[in-house]
Amino acid sequence: VSRIVERSKQPIICDVKKSKTGRLMLVPCGMPFSQPIVLDITSTDKLLVEGDRIQVKLGEYDKEERAVIATFDSYVGNKNQAFLDLRTIAIENDINPDFTPEALAEAETIPQTISPEEKVGRLDLTDELIFSIDDETCKDRDDAISIKKLPNGNYQAGIHISDVSHYIHPGMVLWDEARKRSTSTYLSNIVFPMLPKIISNGICSLDEGKERLTLSTIVEITPQGKIVNYKFVDSVIKSKKAMTYTAVNQILEEGIVPEGYEDFVESLQMWNDLSKVLEKKKIERGYIDLGSSEIKSDYDEKGNVVAIHPRVCGSGQKLIENGMLLNGQCYAEYMKNVPAPFRVHDEPNEESLEQALDLLEKSGIKVVASEEVLDGKQIEKIIKNIKDEDVRSVVANIILRSMMLARYDC
Repeated sequence: VSRIVERSKQPIICDVKKSKTGRLMLVPCGMPFSQPIVLDITSTDKLLVEGDRIQVKLGEYDKEERAVIATFDSYVGNKNQAFLDLRTIAIENDINPDFTPEALAEAETIPQTISPEEKVGRLDLTDELIFSIDDETCKDRDDAISIKKLPNGNYQAGIHISDVSHYIHPGMVLWDEARKRSTSTYLSNIVFPMLPKIISNGICSLDEGKERLTLSTIVEITPQGKIVNYKFVDSVIKSKKAMTYTAVNQILEEGIVPEGYEDFVESLQMWNDLSKVLEKKKIERGYIDLGSSEIKSDYDEKGNVVAIHPRVCGSGQKLIENGMLLNGQCYAEYMKNVPAPFRVHDEPNEESLEQALDLLEKSGIKVVASEEVLDGKQIEKIIKNIKDEDVRSVVANIILRSMMLARYDC
């Protein structure tokens, strides 16, 4: 090799170490690198110490130094900092865990309360029995629900989504930041939000007892799950309860009503009844229940894992899942004649599916020929017929790997 024309990975993350001579050297994280790396100290005014982790850009090989010269790009953290490895993983995958000073300054200018002028033209739902359900640790509640029985016996279900677009517009620094991130990213038990926490955990979080601007889908639906009509409205709500999945599952599955939930039992039971009907209709349409192999980790205050257990998917989780799918179904129906992007799943690749079914058959599991798989119903039947939960989980995983990835298409 006479010279490096282009580095395959730029920039890279390195730990700052002290050499025997007391000089600061850079050691790449998680990647082999045979040559010494020396930081050009003129590329940063930050005082670095051993134990710091930084991102650098590699330059030319210096014959006198007998090392590759690197220039400072950004500061990642220090070895004594909690979740340093998660920050490193984020940065390595082009997820910036920090916002620019300009973005944070702009976020500070957004009011944390709603003015009377902002309510003009919005449907006032502040007196409705609206509530959110989420994990115990949730700080950014971006959706809430409501339900009531109409005189004709149908349900009126409400799905209320935080109206972030009211605050973030093209031309704003925060708009550009949100576009770069595309979404909030969840790694282990920390989140790198799409917007600064003062917004995502503040004015855009549907907190209990606080007025918030929302986009609401109001659906009239029969007890048999048939959508009669729906409408989309700009609205203002005041959530009456920030619920947890644990408490809701206690009510719906054990009949235990935790303190403070007494006024919501009827609404939760109505939603649960509707959720079961929607689940049944979903399966009739060919929905494949691949189960869930997600795990949940518990941590101490320093970020160390102290326990790992399967993530529970109870009645409360299903209730919210089916409510959000009902919302999406209404939007898809509304947009069906518009050339807008839809999330779609292509039919499985015939060869991949054939290999998956062949593997299952050789393992003693009854399957159908791949050419007989016309929709998800045949696959769902294979999975459903397996009584052993552990075996079913493995089979679902094998079938999942034969499926096509979701994509967006008009």
